[in-house]
This record gives sequence, structure tokens and C-alpha cells, in this order.
Amino acid sequence: IFPRKGFGQSEISKAEEKNIYQQVLREAREKISLKFSEECGILPVELKWTALKIIQTKIDGYSISGLSGYKGKDLIIKILAVFLPKDYFEKINKISKELKLNILKIVHTAEVLPSIFKDRGADGIFIDVGGEISQIFLARSGFLEKIDEFKAGGKIFSRQLADGLGIDEETARTLKEKYSKKLLSPASAKRVKEIFHPARKIWYQHLKDKIKEINPEKFFPSNI
Repeated sequence: IFPRKGFGQSEISKAEEKNIYQQVLREAREKISLKFSEECGILPVELKWTALKIIQTKIDGYSISGLSGYKGKDLIIKILAVFLPKDYFEKINKISKELKLNILKIVHTAEVLPSIFKDRGADGIFIDVGGEISQIFLARSGFLEKIDEFKAGGKIFSRQLADGLGIDEETARTLKEKYSKKLLSPASAKRVKEIFHPARKIWYQHLKDKIKEINPEKFFPSNI
């Protein structure tokens, strides 16, 4: 939230718009860097920023494409910040060079959703299940409303399978992928499904708890 000086009776000029955006992005970068440093112990200078951009602007509650030419007091500017540790970025570059691949762009899942639904808009809760974490994205009319995550992903299924069958985790991961692609016999698939049941309950409970915490009814109808 960025309040304008005075009562917002004057129209926002191009110069004021530029200054507002610059200040908002600068302050966002500083606050995000500080918060991440406090939580993870990684200093701001050790971060590589791949995106810091404004994805939605509202003035006195109304969505607008740009600030110039509008009057109003209270500005709500939504920012998407994407970054990673510099050493991760360097490793990605090193691996790419070894494989003789050129990196065109590094993007976060959150950057992809608005592109997919740009022309038709979308309302929904989208979930990206990773290895250690699962990410949740709330989108409304093609705009990202909320991003969150919880610490439970595909690895809990691999570990459950490894423990249940007495195999190593890499073999369990391969078996898990065969199960998901329906490449196992009916009897084997049934056995894997039974072993997965506790992990599925754990993951789903994490999902329900996080969605309850997010309170999506602020963004969507209660019957979503």
C-alpha cells in the first residue's frame, strides 16, 4: 500500500508515476532481501534477482493499467519478486555450459501462470508439487492474488515407498514414476497405492491446513 501525499486530488503525472514505481520497487527489494536474510541467513548481496516487476496496480480500490492520468489517494501495487542464491545461479550456468545449452531465461512458476491465462483470465487454486515443498498459487481473472507453500512434496512418497518395500530412495522414485505413468501391473499398482496411503494423508492435510490459513474465500466464492 502506497499512500499519496495530500488527498489525491491532483492527477498523477508521468514523472510522478515513474517516481512512485521506482520507489516501490526499491523499497520492496530492500524489505524482501532483509526478511529473507533473517529467515535463511543469506545476505542480500548473495542473492541473484531474476525478476522484480509490478503485476497489478489499484488506485482507491480500482484496478488500472497505469497510474498517470488518474486521481486518488491510496495506491495498492502488487509486486512479483523472483530471486535465488548466487551460487545456485552459478551452478546452473556451469551445468548449462557443460551440456552446451544456452539459458534464454530463468522463470518461476508464478511468472508462467499469468502468461498462460493472459487472454482469457482464470480463477483458481493452482498447485506445483516439488520434491521437498509444494507451492500454491491463487489466481483471479488472470492475476496472481496469493503465493504460498508448505513443506511436503513428492519425496515423502518416495520415502514411504522405500520404507515399505525395503529399497533405496532412488529405486523408489523410479517405481513411483512408473506408478504415475500406469506402467505397473494391476497387482503392483494396488500394492504401491496402499503404501502411498499414509503419505497421501500427510500431504493432503498439509494442503488443507495451508489453504485454510490462506483463507481463499477472500478471493473466491465459498464453493470453489
